[in-house]
Amino acid sequence: MKRTLIAFLIILSGISAYATDVITNIIITKTSTTTIKKPRSIPIQCTYWGLENSIHIDFIEDIGDVAVEVTNTTTGESYYEDVVSADGQAVITIAGTEGEYLLQMTTEDGDLYEGVFRIE
Repeated sequence: MKRTLIAFLIILSGISAYATDVITNIIITKTSTTTIKKPRSIPIQCTYWGLENSIHIDFIEDIGDVAVEVTNTTTGESYYEDVVSADGQAVITIAGTEGEYLLQMTTEDGDLYEGVFRIE
């Protein structure tokens, strides 16, 4: 019984450590803006899903059409996609190669949102 409990705890700790590496929140900041004054909130939330090699983008509000560029700054790989924020969500599939990534989202109004994340 004691061995079973120890084995269970080892497996459980391995699962929780693995799970934290699979889904990564991407902190988004607004790096440039138009001359139109708006509240200082970020209407975008992004998460990298390691099992799918994809970036999930959730739009909290409609900010129009958005050009998304994901660049692996380590290898130079780039991915481009135009998405519609009115849909509420978008999924960008990438290769999942190890490295540092820069996520840039430019709205049709000229606002630029950026985030950085790492795949190990």
